[in-house]
Amino acid sequence: MFVSRGRAEQIEALETKAKYFTAEKHLLEEKLGISDSKEIIDLVHSLEQANDTMRKEISALQEQIESAAQKAAAETATDTDAIADAAMEPRELLTRITGFASKIKNLNGNIGSLEDQLNSLYAEREILEKELGVSDAKEIITMFRSLDSQLVTMYATRETFEKELGLSDAAEIVARFKRISQLASDVQREVSFK
Repeated sequence: MFVSRGRAEQIEALETKAKYFTAEKHLLEEKLGISDSKEIIDLVHSLEQANDTMRKEISALQEQIESAAQKAAAETATDTDAIADAAMEPRELLTRITGFASKIKNLNGNIGSLEDQLNSLYAEREILEKELGVSDAKEIITMFRSLDSQLVTMYATRETFEKELGLSDAAEIVARFKRISQLASDVQREVSFK
């Protein structure tokens, strides 16, 4: 059996592609815990939704903080005006001061809660940055679409291997072609000795 040089180059190119796709699949499995293209697409969609939700929550929290600050400023001006009224009874003045202190405490609690929520959202972004190397939704989507495209190509190549060679495992394909190459070398040596 004789393998032409062009065929040998094709075989070598296929071996290289098989190694590349196998490495890509292992990388996906290692980094994401999944390597199935449908699961990756589902993950991308859930990350897109989570990012949209996160952006909306951040925006809402910022609006709430601004609103709380404006409300506190307006109430402070009204309450301090009332407290400054010298004609007010001492009990009424004490009641207003206590109410004012209570409002400040509630507003501080609300602001603290909003800050905690913001910190939580930023922590989630840091986790994305640490685990995936990106935290921007567009970059994550681009990365996953690229990985998905590579997986689709890998599965198509694998299907072609299965159809044409009856094998889809890269190690088996490499072993078969090494045996074929060895046989071709043996035949060439025999022909050259004659």
